[in-house]
Amino acid sequence: MEINKTVVSALKVFLLMFLLIELLVFSGCKENKKQISQDKTKNSIVDTLSESDPLSDVENLYGKLDSIKYTGDTNSYNELSTAYFMANDLHALYYYSLLMANKYNYNRAYLDLYLALSEPFTGEGFEDLDSKTQKLALFYLLKSAELGNTNAKNVLEERFRDRQIPNSSKYSSLN
Repeated sequence: MEINKTVVSALKVFLLMFLLIELLVFSGCKENKKQISQDKTKNSIVDTLSESDPLSDVENLYGKLDSIKYTGDTNSYNELSTAYFMANDLHALYYYSLLMANKYNYNRAYLDLYLALSEPFTGEGFEDLDSKTQKLALFYLLKSAELGNTNAKNVLEERFRDRQIPNSSKYSSLN
């Protein structure tokens, strides 16, 4: 009778461990299926965007970049800015944003420079940036708002909630 109790106890432990392992395996499978489903959804979105993506047509892309560089074509810039933003790759447009901001004083380009340097594209929070990069990013944001960009104004209102919004000239020097 003593052996039966030991065998029964061992069987109970074995069954509990077996059930626990099965539970973990099946819940892991559900998570994997969920991740695979999410990946398929992302891929289909990317495929859908790629069909109308101006970045996928190389000749068209180079034409737009030249148009931006030599004539300050805001329509081409806006189209590419939106495409790079949707691809979460706005920093790749940094040179052209800088060109459009400095040479053509284009407000959206200033906002794109701010975005390329800050939160959504760096993987860091704005407060995690070094002080010179913060000043540069704020200069771009302020300049964009001063030139009439509504989105920049909204970001500034959020960032400077209870404080007066400064002028971009305060941040024009990185010293």
